[in-house]
Amino acid sequence: MTDFIIGLMVIIWLTILVYLFLSELYFRSRRFKAIKRKIDTYTKECNELNDHIEAMKNVDLGFVSTYNGKLKCSNPNINSEYLKYNRTTYKCSSDTLDRAQKNPFKYIHKYFNVEFNEKTLEKLENILNDFLAVEEGKEKLKRQREEIIKSISRELPFI
Repeated sequence: MTDFIIGLMVIIWLTILVYLFLSELYFRSRRFKAIKRKIDTYTKECNELNDHIEAMKNVDLGFVSTYNGKLKCSNPNINSEYLKYNRTTYKCSSDTLDRAQKNPFKYIHKYFNVEFNEKTLEKLENILNDFLAVEEGKEKLKRQREEIIKSISRELPFI
C-alpha cells in the first residue's frame, strides 16, 4: 500500500514538473511574445484614443450661450427634479422646440451667438472630422480586438 502511495505521489510530482516545464517553454516562445506584443499595441492604441477623446471634451468652440431660462418655482420637489437635468438641457415650450427643429440654425445663432461665416464653418468641420476619426478609431479597435481574441484561441497550446 505504501508503495502505491509513493508511486502515485511520484507520478503527481512528475506531472506537475512537466506541466511547469511546458508552461515555462510556452511563455518564453515566440508565439506567446507575438500575442503579448499584439495586446500591448492594442492597449497603447486604446489609451491614445481615450486621451484624444478626453482632449476633445475640452475643445472651445468659441460660442457663448445667451439663454438664461431658469425654472422659477417655490415647490422644492420641482426644483430638485430640475437639478437632475443636464446643465445644457433647458426647459422650453413645445412650440419653441418645434420651431427650433424646423429652423435649427436660427436658434443656434440666437442662443449661442454663432456667426455663420467661413471661419466658423471651418472650425466646425474640423471638429466634425475629429469626431468621425474617433468613430473610425473605435471601429478599428473593435475589429483588432476580435482578431486578437481569435488568434489567441487558435494559438493557445493544449496544456
